[in-house]
Amino acid sequence: MAVELNLLTVLPGFPGGGPRVAWWRGGAQRRAWLLASLAPSTAFQAVPSPANAGEDKLMPSLPPIRPEDEVLAKERRGAGTFDAPAAEGPDPSLFEYALRLGDDSLILGQRLSEWTGHAPSVEVDLSLANMALDLIGQATHFLNYAGEVEGKARDGDALAFHRDVLDFRNCMLVEQPNGDFAQTMARQFLFSTWQKMLFQHLTGSTDTFIASVAAKAVKEVTYHQELAQEWVIRLGDGTDESRRRMQDGLEWNWRFVPELFEMDELAIEAASRGVAPDLTAFRGDYELAVRSVIEEAALDLPQSQRPILGGRRGHHSEHLGHLLCTMQFLPAPIRMRHGSLGPEARRGGASLVGACKRSGS
Repeated sequence: MAVELNLLTVLPGFPGGGPRVAWWRGGAQRRAWLLASLAPSTAFQAVPSPANAGEDKLMPSLPPIRPEDEVLAKERRGAGTFDAPAAEGPDPSLFEYALRLGDDSLILGQRLSEWTGHAPSVEVDLSLANMALDLIGQATHFLNYAGEVEGKARDGDALAFHRDVLDFRNCMLVEQPNGDFAQTMARQFLFSTWQKMLFQHLTGSTDTFIASVAAKAVKEVTYHQELAQEWVIRLGDGTDESRRRMQDGLEWNWRFVPELFEMDELAIEAASRGVAPDLTAFRGDYELAVRSVIEEAALDLPQSQRPILGGRRGHHSEHLGHLLCTMQFLPAPIRMRHGSLGPEARRGGASLVGACKRSGS
């Protein structure tokens, strides 16, 4: 049977071929030549031998697998380079949660430092300053850890001094203005009671760093809670004026309490991983502790108000912006005393502790 081929290339050595072969009607001789030229090469076929009989499908350069080789492979299984676990990348959820912990302490520490030199007595002045330094120390640990988790070469100072107001994740309670001394103590009592319970639960966190910081910080926060509680009782059960002021302070801060127990997507994820507790788990204990102190102080429990939320997502009150202007930038009188400073020197200062000292200068 005649074969009609459309040759697209020139076959070298083709009988009667040329540089422009387009069509070919081949006979037996030419078909035999074409089949011979297209026959598979035997250059890479294994040659059977008594040593590898039955393994002629393997490359002749590979030796047979011996029993001792299989034993050695089982002993070293999982120890190879390709079996090593990959390095963990950034953890956005852990970063955000560490920011929340650090920002709460940072902003409240800055607020308390504003009382330096203005407290009702020297003893109270020193107490508030020490509480502020405790909170700044907590913020340093949590924000430094957040920077490590983020993996962008930002430490605690960079996160404190070089973020905009929308990037802060503190609750709105801690950013509220000090007001008078009664309002400050009311805010401190409501927050420290919650923070003490939070840190007690965080000591069992699956994150060892957060657990270790919480174990140390819970002792500091216990003192904060006890001091604020004593002042709530003292002012509430004092004169008519002190009682009125403490009642007003509780009324002002009460609407920000529900945010402390907000379980958004991040909080739910952190709780599911064991990094953080379920905030609703100790809400009953919190309400009981607050109610007992308010009753002992002969005060009225504030009525439920529309909760103010959003701080955990960067939606803050106007008070935080004014606070950051003081914390992140040196005021004009300080610049004049220290001479002309560049923008980097003016913003941020030297450290987180410096923020506390500058605000009281």
